[in-house]
Amino acid sequence: MKLEADKLRTVLLEVETILPNTTEDGRNFVEDITNKHGFDRNELIEYLLILREANLIRATFNSMDQIGGKLPGSIGGLTYNGHEFINKVRDNRVWDKVKNFLNSTGTGVSIEVIKNVATKALESII
Repeated sequence: MKLEADKLRTVLLEVETILPNTTEDGRNFVEDITNKHGFDRNELIEYLLILREANLIRATFNSMDQIGGKLPGSIGGLTYNGHEFINKVRDNRVWDKVKNFLNSTGTGVSIEVIKNVATKALESII
C-alpha cells in the first residue's frame, strides 16, 4: 500500500474527534470512517497501524478477523506527538504547501517529511 498524505491527515483529524480520556470501539470507528470518507476497510486499518507505530495515536489491535488480519480493539485518541503533528497540518494553507511540495518533488509520503515541510510552511506564513 502506498501512503497518501490526504488520507493520513484525514484519519488523524477523525481520531482527534475522540473525546479526551475515552476510547472508541475500533470496529465502530473503522465502519464510521469507511462510510464517511470512502476508505477501503483494510486500507484504513493499515493507516491506523502505521499511525500507532509512529506514536501519533493510541490504539489497541487485539482482535483478528476471519482471514487473520488485525482489527483495532479500541482507538484512544491522539498522543502528544499526534497533537503536534495535526496542529502543523491543520491549516489548509500549510496543507496545500505540503501537498505541492510532495507533488513537485516526487518525494514519497513519510510522516517525517510531512512534519518537516509543514514546519517550514508554517514559518513562511508567520
